[in-house]
Amino acid sequence: MKILSKGNLSKIADSAFFKDSELAVGWPDGNKTAVYYAAQKTGKNMKNGKSIPAGKPVSLAMVARTLNYGREAGCTVSGHRYPAIPPRPFMDLASANFAKKADAILRRLLHRYISGQMTARQVFESLGQKGVDEIKDSMRNGQWVALSPYTIANRRHGGDKPLIDTSTLVNSVSFEIRNK
Repeated sequence: MKILSKGNLSKIADSAFFKDSELAVGWPDGNKTAVYYAAQKTGKNMKNGKSIPAGKPVSLAMVARTLNYGREAGCTVSGHRYPAIPPRPFMDLASANFAKKADAILRRLLHRYISGQMTARQVFESLGQKGVDEIKDSMRNGQWVALSPYTIANRRHGGDKPLIDTSTLVNSVSFEIRNK
């Protein structure tokens, strides 16, 4: 069966939703923090059972970026020293894994769209959820540089699995359909 015929392509090309929308997967609202997610979950202004420390919490998007690309050891303006974090490129792994499946996924979704079984929005939602699942899988199952003994000793929930401590970051991966 020919899915991408000239007539079918024109139906897709004529869809205002496909023309005017884009899909962001990961942490599209870069301002949300672990504190925000804890408050949503518990209804209290708490972070892992502890009072929220003074100062502005770091966004989960920034945490994800730092864990993905790593950082060099350094010192803040106030003199606080922080250790190096090795890169654990889970976003690259997720992108590569998704790219291997993309043709089959798109073929299946576009067939359902063209046959009237899905709306354009549902196509975007399905793609977004598949992207979210790929990022979560790469965070949970990637073969990453081991954690340092210092990090393991200071983890809130124990364990030695990189990228997973409280699961707040992995559980906060989402997608957003935006107007261009």
